[in-house]
Amino acid sequence: MSKADHVIFQQVFVVHKADQEINGVTSIEARSQLHKILMQLDVDTERYPMKVGDTFLLSLAYTLYLDGETQTDYNFPEKKETLVDSYEYVRQGKLNNVTMEKESSTMEISFSFGDLFMLLKGDPSRLSHLEHEKKLFLLISKLPYKKPIWTV
Repeated sequence: MSKADHVIFQQVFVVHKADQEINGVTSIEARSQLHKILMQLDVDTERYPMKVGDTFLLSLAYTLYLDGETQTDYNFPEKKETLVDSYEYVRQGKLNNVTMEKESSTMEISFSFGDLFMLLKGDPSRLSHLEHEKKLFLLISKLPYKKPIWTV
């Protein structure tokens, strides 16, 4: 199985706002370059610094094992291939809440990763397949800067 078989959501984002770091956590706002998805994300910037202008690949997956084995925690057996090998920052969490804004036909999905939070907001056709209350993994890797396609 390929790595793509286990990734349930993947977008390239560009950070357009980063709040001041508080207790090692920075809240960032970013926009996807392709599907106009807005994101707010708390990042442990003591471990993984992020700043305005950073371009990164964000992926969500229900398991990190490339063989598709179900995963209940973040501990790995020796010599087992995982998605972690391809990313720089990984957090385990769950999808908490899904809301739909009727006037704008926009979906909002909130996630928690321990004491860190993420909100995705955008077209329901890009977000509606994510399962409520299911454990998942957030994976991030920075990319070389590319000029954003979409701006507000």
